[in-house]
Amino acid sequence: PVKQSSDNFGNHQIKERNDCMKYEKLFSRGKIGSLELKNRIVMPPMGCSLANADGTASPEIIRYYGIPVMTSTLFRGVENGEKLKVCVEQNGKETKIDADNVIMSVGYVPARGAAEALEAEGYPAERIHVIGDAREVGNLMSVIREAYELCYKL
Repeated sequence: PVKQSSDNFGNHQIKERNDCMKYEKLFSRGKIGSLELKNRIVMPPMGCSLANADGTASPEIIRYYGIPVMTSTLFRGVENGEKLKVCVEQNGKETKIDADNVIMSVGYVPARGAAEALEAEGYPAERIHVIGDAREVGNLMSVIREAYELCYKL
């Protein structure tokens, strides 16, 4: 049963439940995909409190998660295979990095033909992405939005 009443101003109705809800399955076993759970109480992952105040990634969180950052690096190309390999040069040394996807996003001149050229060489189109100024020079908001939408899809 639901009890209805008004607040001090007489214009809002407050609904209260008098009966206790029953959670019969809360302590029973369950499955998420192939993961078997002892009960259905699940705790989400906790943050590490290393992000910037606005929620963006800080240098500390990048180090915490071990994300490699390469500065002063030249892009040399992409090798096709079961895994894509991005070829870069840093301090005169060439390195190959395994990649599931290649995202081209920076450039003063749009690189519209870059993805098409890679596709013509047999690279899978669904794994090569051109966004931001590399696709079309835009403003900061349009570039951030485009990057967000791509990351959401990936």
